[in-house]
Amino acid sequence: MRFRASLAWSLAAVLAGCGGGHSSNGGSGTGGAPTGSGGGGASGGSAATGGASAGAGGSAGSAAGIGGAGTGGDAGTTGAAGTSGNAGAAGTGVDMDAAIDQPIGIDGGPTDAPADAIADADPDAIMCMPSERPALRGAPDILILLDASGSMNNDLNDMSCPPSGCGAISKWAQMVPAINQIVAATESGVNWGLKFFADTDNRCGVGTSVAVPVGPSNAAAIAAAIAARTATTGGVVNGSQTPTRVAETVAADVLAALPDSNPKFILLATDGLPNCLTPAQFQNDDSAGAINAVTAAATRGFPTFVVGIGTYGVLSDTTLSFMAQAGGRPRDATPPYYPVSSTDELRTTLEGIVGQAGTCTLGIGQPPPGGSLDAIDVRGDGTPIARDTNHTSGWDYADAAHTSIALFGASCTALRAGTIQRITIAFRCPPAG
Repeated sequence: MRFRASLAWSLAAVLAGCGGGHSSNGGSGTGGAPTGSGGGGASGGSAATGGASAGAGGSAGSAAGIGGAGTGGDAGTTGAAGTSGNAGAAGTGVDMDAAIDQPIGIDGGPTDAPADAIADADPDAIMCMPSERPALRGAPDILILLDASGSMNNDLNDMSCPPSGCGAISKWAQMVPAINQIVAATESGVNWGLKFFADTDNRCGVGTSVAVPVGPSNAAAIAAAIAARTATTGGVVNGSQTPTRVAETVAADVLAALPDSNPKFILLATDGLPNCLTPAQFQNDDSAGAINAVTAAATRGFPTFVVGIGTYGVLSDTTLSFMAQAGGRPRDATPPYYPVSSTDELRTTLEGIVGQAGTCTLGIGQPPPGGSLDAIDVRGDGTPIARDTNHTSGWDYADAAHTSIALFGASCTALRAGTIQRITIAFRCPPAG
């Protein structure tokens, strides 16, 4: 686009000097000669002190239709007025400027005349071609961050079952079937991964590796990893403290290292209060640290769904509520995290989370030349969808780098229900300056 506009200006300049357009008035002396030598009618020379000489007639033009009648000569201070120049003869060449000005779209087709006009008017401007593309529907990457603390051996009312734990009625035992079922049902459309916390000791230890790397068709691997942490009675093996802060940070690092551009999420399933300041330091309450870690992950572009498994106590409830809000994917109810107290509730919750992650978060893709990820409009089946930074109804960026968007409220519901079939991203030209 910019090359074409610049070429047009260069050719115009050449034609002006070599017969491409009207000649200018003669310089001075006793009777100025026309500067143009062909292509257009010569204008009359202006006289300095004596009479003006008439402008010479233009010679044959080098481009069709370019020649025009010469203008009358300006009168000298004492001499007679110059006579009119003769009209230039019609040329037989090709109109080069007309050929260059054919509208050429971004794909080579004659579809973008307005943008071409901008290029001709301001060839020094940075050119941008507005375009619209389908949003990317890549399979979401979801890393399950699974609480393996000792309290997961309590029952769903958070009561312990001495002397050997609650076994088949423990939180762990109630949670495992739902996770396995949902992962198995969605492994073809979701890239699942799994990390336990703690996972290096039975206190606050959190390693940098994961039990199952995020990827497709991971149902069998995740089921095997969970089985390896499950006692024969049904509870969790080697129950630990609750190092949520460190686990969340590691989860974000794992997602950041993935090479794909799919939407990425953390699914935090926990039963209570964070209580590890560092991998080696236990403290009674690390709520602030966990909330900050979830906030940081969301800022990096990795929202967190917070699922509370048989939570108990006002402090735990408050902490998980703040974490859900900070994670950017709260539910539209009170509390804002997802509380579950049975296998069926967890299954339903996970189905909803997968549906939201799979259909309401979409990739933007690379902007066109001159475009910007910060200058977009979103449309559903051609109808504009308003941006809503309050995440009530509309769209907003889903990550800090602005590489994906999320739909909220009625827009998300319509997309999931199929009422909206196609989401497109319209790249606008960013404002100059």
